[in-house]
Amino acid sequence: MGDAVFLNRLRERASRLSLRSRLLRERAATTKRPPLVVVPGPFGSVLRDPAGRRVWGDSRRLFAGSDFFEATPLQPDGLLEGFDVVPGVWQHDVFGGLLRYLEQIGGYRRGETLFGVAYDWRAGAFAGADALEQTIRRVQGASDDAVDVLAISGGGVLLRLHLARELEWLGTRRSVRRAVYLAAPQRGAYLCFSHLQAGFSFLPRSRHHTPREVASLGGAFHLLPHPDDSLFVTPSGQAATCSIYDTATWRALGLALADEPRLAERLAEAEGLHRRIENVAASAEDVVIAARDRQTARRVVVQTPVVLPTCCDSDDERTHAAGDGSLDEHTLASLPGLLPDSLWWIPTPARSHISLIADPGTRPFVLEALIRSPRVVRRDLYPLLGAQPT
Repeated sequence: MGDAVFLNRLRERASRLSLRSRLLRERAATTKRPPLVVVPGPFGSVLRDPAGRRVWGDSRRLFAGSDFFEATPLQPDGLLEGFDVVPGVWQHDVFGGLLRYLEQIGGYRRGETLFGVAYDWRAGAFAGADALEQTIRRVQGASDDAVDVLAISGGGVLLRLHLARELEWLGTRRSVRRAVYLAAPQRGAYLCFSHLQAGFSFLPRSRHHTPREVASLGGAFHLLPHPDDSLFVTPSGQAATCSIYDTATWRALGLALADEPRLAERLAEAEGLHRRIENVAASAEDVVIAARDRQTARRVVVQTPVVLPTCCDSDDERTHAAGDGSLDEHTLASLPGLLPDSLWWIPTPARSHISLIADPGTRPFVLEALIRSPRVVRRDLYPLLGAQPT
């Protein structure tokens, strides 16, 4: 985890002077809590080639050079803090600002009470859950004391898979005291299907990754919508009978990757993952932090050829619902057993799912979720922080 560059530090220093940051720092200093493990979703860990060069995490590789889709063995090397825009001066933030906030305001210390789960996210959810388990065991050492986990975006699936395994093996949740889910899909996402159909680019004019390249990733299908949530609707807006987990649907609608040799196997694996984690309930300690300020694509109208809806800001109620621009409110809020006061909808100027995670305004909510007293609703802080508990 590297140091911030100049302009990032300057901006963060100004935010630390705010009233809410000062109040949180005072409370954090007197709040006893266990070590914190941060688990990101896909693309959240730096990947290096055998020569030590960044393949994922280097701004230049977004446009040219070797790519993470190539078969070269890559090694994870910490959480992705950001992409350099002007080296040494300005960095496009990913997790760096949040990690530094947790240190400077929350009092966490990297390598002592603050740990990141670095893993080769190309391998998918099962490998990620393995890495999370290994990190927790390393943090625990010889003890079996529970840790706190901050699961960001697709990292929520890794955490719930880890908890599902723990329930299967031990019959109880033991390793995690408090789970905080930040912008995490609980029941998959339309966005996963969109990437498998149209591919994606990380930035305007950056290299485009085709559906076939996306499918080469081990976890490409793991975040498809939950089998019980209809992805397809009829032109009148009613739920269609076809299932995304049926290969016949892919052929009948002429979907990209319908000829994928292992399509049935990969769909079955994704469906099995959903079934395995769907009953992993929240504890009274857990918190979900999310946003629903933008109309977000959620469903696809059945027609030939299939036309993918725009990602966000459409008034078509058949295909869109409130969300954060990538994930709709249904998947963000659907953590079984979550207490109503532990679901926090936060107002944000961020214009995308990724920028929400990196937004300085999100960080106080994360820290408040980590230090709040168990089962105590701090409604006095909601006007200050701006949260809207459900």
